Amino acid sequence: MLDISYIRNNSLALKQNITNRNLSGDMYDVDAFLAVDKKRSELIAHIDSLRAKRNEKSCITSRPSESDVLEGKRLKEEIKNAEATLSEIQSTWQQHMDWFPNVVSEHMPVGKDESGNQEIKIWGEKKKFNFDAQSHIDIGERLDIIDVSKSGDISGSRFYFLKKDAALLHWGLMSFVIKKLTQKGFELMIPPVIVKSRPLYGTGYFPAEQSQIYELTQGEALEDEQRRYLVGTSEQAIVSYHMDEILAIEKFPIKYAGVSTCFRSEAGSWGKDVKGIKRVHQFDKVEMIYITTPQTSQAFMAEALAIEEEILQELGLTYHVLEMCTGDVGLPTFRKWDVEVWLPSQQTWMETHSNSDLASYHTRRLNIRYKNEQGETVYPHTVSATAITNTRPIAAILDTYQQEDGSVLVPEVLREWVGKDVISSSNQ
Repeated sequence: MLDISYIRNNSLALKQNITNRNLSGDMYDVDAFLAVDKKRSELIAHIDSLRAKRNEKSCITSRPSESDVLEGKRLKEEIKNAEATLSEIQSTWQQHMDWFPNVVSEHMPVGKDESGNQEIKIWGEKKKFNFDAQSHIDIGERLDIIDVSKSGDISGSRFYFLKKDAALLHWGLMSFVIKKLTQKGFELMIPPVIVKSRPLYGTGYFPAEQSQIYELTQGEALEDEQRRYLVGTSEQAIVSYHMDEILAIEKFPIKYAGVSTCFRSEAGSWGKDVKGIKRVHQFDKVEMIYITTPQTSQAFMAEALAIEEEILQELGLTYHVLEMCTGDVGLPTFRKWDVEVWLPSQQTWMETHSNSDLASYHTRRLNIRYKNEQGETVYPHTVSATAITNTRPIAAILDTYQQEDGSVLVPEVLREWVGKDVISSSNQ
């Protein structure tokens, strides 16, 4: 959520931001919002004036005259009608506020979609095989360590069974990364995976990304407080852990390693990555979450990227880093980097990590504050970055480490958890 004073004083900049993000619709009409905002402010002032008059009448100690009684009733009715009008105006006002996007960094390139993203770094060699390479799912099915056929019968499309050594790769990845993050000072947290609507609104997933969220409760008659949803990422619960709090600046940066199962409907992705485990409805993830001062959030975004790169380098996966453009980021994003790994069998890139500075977008919505060194109560910034997921890194490992004899080498850093150096059909 944006500061209302910013919108009032920087309407042209907000309009340009909306244009640069390739957004359209009545909810993004800045002029319409400013007109509603003016009416709202005037009506609030009018109601305050009426209340002051009514209070003045009620302070009369002598027996009120008939005209005073009639005037009191008139003021009460006028206040009631004005408050009803304000409620309608407030609803329209809030809808605009809910949809207006965050300001963006000066470093973010302007672009209409993913074609506008810019590569800023590449690490490793784009591996090529001198044999007919297989995709991760072909390898997984041949070695009997991934099964999407049975999961399709049981759960539907975009689900999977990880079996045997694939399951060990899963736990190896999680354990390897959790150990690394705790050594780097992150506080480990396993949050609930079922939340109310406020955490999803507070982290910017409602209303814009509501179609991506699974709702467990159904029925139009339900009150908002009764509704429950599955998280799409642990940050939705973990950032909300501090809602309505005033944090101590001495504790900054607050650094969490959130571990959770994540659920996404993948609405709008029909036909994309339908084969295998690259785009699924359920996966496990370790997320890095920072709560810090506005002056340091960019530095911690860079720290998170360094950790992401360290993880991929130790796994031996070739990757590149993208500076994401205005047309390929969500409404809460101030700045974002994506990291993609190279898939040799397909000679293409696959996203495995994202890294976002959300500025104060989350904390304003969730009413998270802190007192700065001047004693002012202000909003901190948040940074959210992927440490590891289970599905795509497993896909990348199978693809990258496949051998001509059909086996797959286990990355050295995972061997203590997998318990072997090579995955093959003979050692399952």
